[in-house]
Amino acid sequence: PYSPNKLNIMHWAEQHRWKRAWEEEVWGRWHEIKGRYTTYWGLMPFKQAKLTFFVFAVSPQDADNAHASFKGIIDGIVKAGIVVDDKWNNVKIASIKFISIKDKKNEHIEILIGSVKYGKPRHRNN
Repeated sequence: PYSPNKLNIMHWAEQHRWKRAWEEEVWGRWHEIKGRYTTYWGLMPFKQAKLTFFVFAVSPQDADNAHASFKGIIDGIVKAGIVVDDKWNNVKIASIKFISIKDKKNEHIEILIGSVKYGKPRHRNN
């Protein structure tokens, strides 16, 4: 995602399109894979979730920009029905790990989402 420094100089309509694109990407990806995971024994959406971001990038952002740039992604997690709300008491960013890569085409983000109360998601064995 763009850093807040870059988003702040964008026209408001472009900012909205960017945020919406992230929300739709997260929602779409979740609905592609959710059948492979149990729904935490009926406990989803999580009341409290712990997020770990793995950012594969050529040049990583600094910490404050990284936190702020995940707003659209976190909003997408809420819209997908994974977490009830994006308030501080509902979503905890456990860590952000930057993995340096050489090719800009391969930049991407992976997110590990776990319940604060119940731990990591369980994969359904098929």
